[in-house]
Amino acid sequence: MLSVGRHWPLILVCALVGIFATCYAAVTPYRQGGVLLGARNADGSPLRVPDIGAPDERQHANYIAHLLEGKGFPVLDPKDPNLGENYQSHQPPLYYILAAGWARLSGADPRDPDTGGRIRWLGVLFGIATVVGTAAAASIAFGRPSLGWTAGAWVGLLPMFLALNGAVSNDPLLFALSAWFLAIAALGIQRGWTLARAAMLGLVTGLALLTKTSALALFLAIPLATWPAVADTEGKKDLKPLLVAFGLALVLVLPWWLRNQNLYGDVLGLRAFNAAFVGSPKAEMFIQGLGAKAYWLDMVGWWTLRSFFGAFGYMDHFLPDVLYRVAAALVLAVAVAGIGFRRRDEATSEEAQRRFLLVGGFVILVVALQFLNFNAQYFQGQARYLFPALPPIAILLALGIDRLFGGRSWSWAVPAVLLTVLNLYVLLWLPGSFSRSQLRGNPPEAKLLNEMRVAVHPDL
Repeated sequence: MLSVGRHWPLILVCALVGIFATCYAAVTPYRQGGVLLGARNADGSPLRVPDIGAPDERQHANYIAHLLEGKGFPVLDPKDPNLGENYQSHQPPLYYILAAGWARLSGADPRDPDTGGRIRWLGVLFGIATVVGTAAAASIAFGRPSLGWTAGAWVGLLPMFLALNGAVSNDPLLFALSAWFLAIAALGIQRGWTLARAAMLGLVTGLALLTKTSALALFLAIPLATWPAVADTEGKKDLKPLLVAFGLALVLVLPWWLRNQNLYGDVLGLRAFNAAFVGSPKAEMFIQGLGAKAYWLDMVGWWTLRSFFGAFGYMDHFLPDVLYRVAAALVLAVAVAGIGFRRRDEATSEEAQRRFLLVGGFVILVVALQFLNFNAQYFQGQARYLFPALPPIAILLALGIDRLFGGRSWSWAVPAVLLTVLNLYVLLWLPGSFSRSQLRGNPPEAKLLNEMRVAVHPDL
């Protein structure tokens, strides 16, 4: 039985995640228009936008409102004159169904600046679930709860993670499902694959695919997690765990994929997405103007590094550069130490540890390739696209801390304290930064949206 007293560090980290994510939700404007800091129109005037809060939050909220209004699941139409309001309409449905139910319970109207922010509380719960799942994965895989506490601190107290979990978005649910995928994989690898455990893995994977397409990384990792399972005395490989996990995941997501095939001509809806995304800044434009090296290092690399730790609003609220550089150097050093991890605990087998690390490494690799492929087409240097791989990254960093501090059980406090201090700094600074983006007088939403429409599509 789980001893609550024994796991007080994890409980403390979860409490901090709940508090900090709620604070980020409170200080981030919800459905408020303003200006993007540092962005200008062709005439030099500030670039006015209908929302300055969390990335794409307005469009996620519109999807939820569409469900609450009884209109069913929205359809992405690249020719929609209101595309700026509806470009998340292609997303899988799970988060939005849960959020619509949460909105009913909390009395939130997704389109109302005063009550819509209550939907953000759901993301706070997903953030805590991500921490617990990551901690469980590390603890099961390596046989020591203290590694789980450290991994939970790394994933849960990262400012960008907290800000995303304090917003209306399908990302936090995917992060949580990714963490629990690893926890179930660790359980099967360490203690053997039963059909029940394989079904749990398939269930989590299917739910992740119904949350966001980037969950394909988890789907592709199923064979690595289940393939080496041996069930009989003759040493023959048992394919049933693999087939059960794959089969259940497919059963769950197949109806949605068939709908996409019927609507968009492909199961993932990528054709409609690419057509709708055509107005976004293309990579080839920057590569031609700056060169490939400058594009990948100075733009994609630098923007991604900063947004890994924290770039707020619509990537226009940045911390001092020195903070990013120091934080990146520390994380890199810890990650290198984690890669060199050689500790073998009697509670778990060395072979099982290697297999688990292979699964986590594969998830990181596939998510990174998805990110690079996206940025090879459009400039999207946003680390949140890498965060489905944040749980295995956090476990790698936990291994690094364990190695650097000799496996001491209190080492979880090192990232917990450092990241807590960073969050306190950000939360003191962020309200003032957002105030610089807000329009004086806060004009009515309809008026601001009309200004945006005329500026972008004067002939509509």
